[in-house]
Formats: sequence, C-alpha cells, structure tokens
Amino acid sequence: MHLTSFLWNYAINDDEWVGLLFFGPLADHGPFQAARIRRSTLKQVINHVANKRELGWVLADEANRIIGGNDVDDIVIEDVDHIMSRAPSPKFSLSRASLDSAIARLDAMDLATVDFQHVLKEVNGMLRGAGTITMAPPGSIGYFRARRNPPRRPRYVADLFAPPAKFITKFQRCNAPGVSMLYCCDNVQAALGEVRAEVGETVYLSVWEVRRPFHTFSMPPGRAPTQDVETFEILASYIDRKFTEPIGEAQSSRYKITAAFATLYAHGRIDPDNPHLTHPLAGVYYRSVADPRAENLAIEAKQAARCMRFHAGFELKITGESAAGAFTFELSAAAKRPIDYGADPLQHVIWWSQDDELERGKQILSWYLARPVVTYYGEERFMFPDLFDED
Repeated sequence: MHLTSFLWNYAINDDEWVGLLFFGPLADHGPFQAARIRRSTLKQVINHVANKRELGWVLADEANRIIGGNDVDDIVIEDVDHIMSRAPSPKFSLSRASLDSAIARLDAMDLATVDFQHVLKEVNGMLRGAGTITMAPPGSIGYFRARRNPPRRPRYVADLFAPPAKFITKFQRCNAPGVSMLYCCDNVQAALGEVRAEVGETVYLSVWEVRRPFHTFSMPPGRAPTQDVETFEILASYIDRKFTEPIGEAQSSRYKITAAFATLYAHGRIDPDNPHLTHPLAGVYYRSVADPRAENLAIEAKQAARCMRFHAGFELKITGESAAGAFTFELSAAAKRPIDYGADPLQHVIWWSQDDELERGKQILSWYLARPVVTYYGEERFMFPDLFDED
C-alpha cells in the first residue's frame, strides 16, 4: 500500500488532533487509510509549505514512512521533523534591506532592452539566503496540457509534448528563448484557459503522468523555518505577483524576471552557499493565471521526457464558455489504448478513435473534470483558522 493524497476527516477535530483519510494512486478508488495528526504539528507544516499540494505531499510522505508498506489500523502523525531538517541554517536568512533594494532595481529595469544575464545576476543576489523546502511529485499523478488548432491532427506523442527548442524564439513564463519546457496544469478547465481556447476551435488535451521522481520548487516558495516571516512575505508576494501577471505574446520580454527565477531554481543556483541545495530542480510550480486556484507545472523538456509519460489524449470541440471562464465542449475523438512505450515513447504513433474508444474516453474525461482544485487553502482557513497564525 502506497498513499499519495488525503481528505480531511472532520469527525476527528479537537484541541489536540485533526483527522485525515489517505488515498492510494489515482487509478484506485475509495479511502484506504484513516489517520490523525497532532494539531501543533499540522500548524508547523502549514506555516512552512507553499500550499495544500505541498501539504498533502508532506503528510502522505510521513504516513508512508510510518506504515512502511504494512497494513495498520490507524496512522498517528506526531511530528514531521524530517521535512524541516533540509532547511538552511539561520546564517542564510534573507536580508530585508537587500531584498527591498533588489526589488526596486528589478522594477526599474527596461525589460525590453536589458540583457537576460543581468536579470539573472540581480535575481540570484536577491535570493541569497531565501532557502526553501524541495519536494518530488508522487508517482501516477497526472497533469493536463492543451494545444489549440494545430495544422493537422497530432500523429505522434511528440506533437503533444513540449515544442523543440529551435521553435522557442521568445521568453516564456519559465524559460528563455531556445529552452524547451513542458507546460501543464493540474486542472482541465485551467489548462484550456491557459492556452486561451476559443469557441469553435479544436483543442487537443493530453494527460501526462509522473513515472519517475524529479525535484520541484513552488513559486512562491514555502517559508523555511529559519526565514524571517515579514521579509519572506515580501519576497513571496513579489514572486506571486510576477508569476500571475497577465502578459501578451507581444510583451514577451516582461517574462524575463519570472524566467530568471525559474532558471536559477532549475539549475540549483538559488543560493550557491546554501548547503541544502544538493541537486538541480527539474520542475517549477506556480499559480495558474487562468484560474488562481489551480497550479501550473513547468518542467524542462529533457527531464519531462525521462520522468513523465503520455497517459491519455482527447480531441475536443469547444462549444461554449461561461462568464466565469468554464468551457463546454464535445469529445470528438480519443487516443486508443493500450500504448506501447518503446525506446522513444515520444515517437509513438497516436491512433485517434471516434467509435470504440469514445465512450471510455468520455468516462475518463468526466472523472478528470470532477477532480477538485485543491492547491489553495480556502477550506482549511475556514475550518482551521487557528492553524494559520504564524509561529
């Protein structure tokens, strides 16, 4: 038994304990394991992770450590000290004065003309001492990617993957020109919104499943235990504002700041003197511009090809869009299964079915659409307001 996600069990909720129900991989059904976590421990974790996604990963990791693959009646989480042990020492604490100065310099830049290497240098100095807690997405987690109106129906898996580096001529949210990254989202509707789908278009929705571990970082990050709260909140607010800023294609130079953040994190250069950064970070999470409740994942194409695989594909005809931005669509074709993952899975031919696979595709797509957006703390702030008082 391996646990990957959870729901709150409100039947256990008192001054000392909070209840949980842990689940296994997405392909399985039903709650697998009851659990409870000490309230003081839950508060500590919430104050040092970026959002509910990271909270879920920390709790599932601790639950799996406790059960060790065995069946147990009840999981009792007393502490999660191991997740805090990777934080930097106090001497790496971020300076408020240097942060304010760096933000002022970045905001004063003419991004249309400034050299990207200069932006990288400024961001790298600004982050010295920020620290963070890195994580890896659990196996079998799925992410969604949409492609609008391609010139022909995609024939190979590669047609739905990240574009080759030679076609990337402008800055994007998390990369410079010539750097290929796979952009995807944790929510179907947000994925369609991210590509600005329009009524009447044909959109190809692909599902990418995590198959091998890779290290990730959230934008904005969670606060390291040694980080000053006020200074960190200023940094996090600035990062969040930049990563959720709507930017048109004609203004791609405005992506230089967010691309600098992602580039530095992805290459382990956030703070060269920080001893806890012992590996590069392949993936960057940030809030969706289309739906702030959802999250995007940008992962370097080479790492994505190694760590993720094509899981499902759908041809959608966009039929409408609500005032709230929710799309309606018809499923016109679905990728046939099973898929043979050979030496180069990106070159696998996609066979689109408009008959026998269509009903199965509708069922799978309905299940994906029913998945809640769970990356923000709306429910938790209402149910457990005392857990969000900074320690």
